Amino acid sequence: MKLFAIAIGGSIGALLRYAISQLTNQSLALNSFPIGTLFVNASGCLIAGILLGGFTSKFSHETRAFLVLGILGSYTTFSSFGMEAITLVNDDKIKFAALYVFSTFLLTLIGVMLGYALSKKIFN
Repeated sequence: MKLFAIAIGGSIGALLRYAISQLTNQSLALNSFPIGTLFVNASGCLIAGILLGGFTSKFSHETRAFLVLGILGSYTTFSSFGMEAITLVNDDKIKFAALYVFSTFLLTLIGVMLGYALSKKIFN
């Protein structure tokens, strides 16, 4: 049942991400600036904070899986990153939090650059 809840939530989150990002891009066209993605990631982190603050403690495991892993996880993985970083800070693991934040940004940017370079070599 939990996997089904995650799958349904993931479908909803993906559709929300697409719709909200497109609507934001159309409403606030900023000369190629990815405002839609920025808005989705920022709003997803706001929602993650609300959920992390205790909102989901009132729900069953399946409902939490539906909301957090399904909808929010598909809406933006940046929200998971934010929740995990804040959890490390709240657990007084500041060095791990800093390492996590730094390595996430560094490795994801390097990953995109490497993937781009590989793609150019393979497909061009």
